[in-house]
Amino acid sequence: MISGLLLPARTSRRPLIMSIEPDRPIRTAGPPPTTLAAGAPVPARQYLGTIIEVRLAEGLDTLAVFADGGARYINYSGKMVVVEGIPSPFAAEINQVIEASQPIVAAIGPWDKERLPPPAEGNIRMTFLVSDGLYFGEGPMSVMQQEPLASPLVSAATKLLLKLIG
Repeated sequence: MISGLLLPARTSRRPLIMSIEPDRPIRTAGPPPTTLAAGAPVPARQYLGTIIEVRLAEGLDTLAVFADGGARYINYSGKMVVVEGIPSPFAAEINQVIEASQPIVAAIGPWDKERLPPPAEGNIRMTFLVSDGLYFGEGPMSVMQQEPLASPLVSAATKLLLKLIG
């Protein structure tokens, strides 16, 4: 369960996103939690990060961007790029991904079903880490590149990826 979301602005939230209560199993389905461990209400739609997965013939490429300005790229081969700290030479591109994610988070809601397997080849999955649950959208890359909400995010993520590997 996510806890302690009221951290100073420069404190990383990644450990909190990934933390669970030791006596409870990882939640895989059902409605998102409504209270924190201390009993405080979970703030609705507080954006924490974006994860973009693209299935290629060779394997799965994953790009993650976090609200604190960090980023991760995991190539299907297992090679990884990690961006930490501010200032960052990737800050503008990371901020574009964050900004392009906001309208999608505002338009959709948390996923309350079982976790899906990785996307099929040619598909793109956009998962949003949000205080009240995981939000996501998925579809063929060619369709998502034309979709009004998804297209700006696909474009921003592509620009960031090209700079990360350039």
